[in-house]
Amino acid sequence: MEQPKIEITKDALVGMLIDGVVEVEFIKADGSQRVMKCTLSPDYLPEATEEEVQAYDAKPKRQVTLKPDQVRVYDIEAQGYRTVTLSKLIREPIPVQSSELPGCGGECPGCQGQCQGDIY
Repeated sequence: MEQPKIEITKDALVGMLIDGVVEVEFIKADGSQRVMKCTLSPDYLPEATEEEVQAYDAKPKRQVTLKPDQVRVYDIEAQGYRTVTLSKLIREPIPVQSSELPGCGGECPGCQGQCQGDIY
């Protein structure tokens, strides 16, 4: 079955990601389907400890080269960086309300104490 063509620009997706958390659904490189809540908002990105910064600075750098239709995002559930390929999206990205995030315990930006759970 042919996947529908999703019409979103890289700049538009990056803008949504900077504004908050976005749910994307796409086909992974192995052919499986994935739904991911991701962001580029500093409010949700982890802070590095001084030890992590020093360890990172001491390592040889591995260059991540992105294709023009790829965006590097932070997966808030897996708590790590992933790459999303725009041409592999199978539905329009959806902004996620803070209150819909799993387990912020009322601490995430914008939820105003409405969330439940304890993972953030």
